[in-house]
Amino acid sequence: MGFTRRDILVGGASLCAGVGLSTLSSASEAESDLQPLRVAHLTDIHLRPGKLPEESLARALHSAQELGADLIVNGGDVIFDALNTERSQVERQWKTLHRLLKAESSTPWLHVVGNHDILGWSTPKREPGTKLETLEQLELSKSFYSVERGGWKIVVLDSIEYAPQRSSGYLARLGWEQLEWFERELRQNELPVCVFSHIPILSACAYFDGPNEEGDNWSVPGEWMHLDARAIKDLLREHPQVKLCLSGHIHLVDNLQYHGVSYFCNGAVCGNYWQGSLQGFPPALALVELYPDGRFRNRLVLY
Repeated sequence: MGFTRRDILVGGASLCAGVGLSTLSSASEAESDLQPLRVAHLTDIHLRPGKLPEESLARALHSAQELGADLIVNGGDVIFDALNTERSQVERQWKTLHRLLKAESSTPWLHVVGNHDILGWSTPKREPGTKLETLEQLELSKSFYSVERGGWKIVVLDSIEYAPQRSSGYLARLGWEQLEWFERELRQNELPVCVFSHIPILSACAYFDGPNEEGDNWSVPGEWMHLDARAIKDLLREHPQVKLCLSGHIHLVDNLQYHGVSYFCNGAVCGNYWQGSLQGFPPALALVELYPDGRFRNRLVLY
């Protein structure tokens, strides 16, 4: 049987309330009483000039808007690659993105910085300041920030820490300044919280991104999952208003619950870099419904 773009693929289809899942019948009751904030999570678009990527992104944007999205979140890696690509080609990627968003989307956006959005960090000529160019392209004043929408606080984190000692040029870590800012944001807030990061804070599918079990031990690279996950999960335990953390980066899908927080890795709009599915996960976007009473629903949708 074939899927339609509205088919739920995996994980988080039930309405969540803190720890655990409510029944589908109570989800229907909640929908009749409370209107959620609908957030389309489009992560790992990896847009490049060309018929397939451009038409696919336009279709994904139309799908998000048809699903009633009040807000679209770019989960990072919105362009195909800047890490190891010549500046002129990167500029073409950004121009293609801006043209498509202007033509195909009328919904407000939030942007998360992804590793592939940063110019030259995987080259010997890497410079930390090129992240500022990414912020300019995304019209951001800072790479981490928060907004309030629909009775929720939405926190956008920056997973991409400059690490010139790594061939990739980065590690998955917040750094002290951002971690302290995050703690203040949570301490001063009583609204339910939804967190977006490009790289997963906690992830199961990160273990399957490459032969990470070779050598008779599981070994997940520091670029695959947050190295400061222990500090972050300890912080979240102190703030039960944090309900869910959403990410991408791996192009795979998972749904974890740990100490009352749900962690969703929401696949990739580009699937396997515009070459079909990756490990059984086709190109998809996520629709996240955030209810004013703190409940939520996360589902993946084929577009």
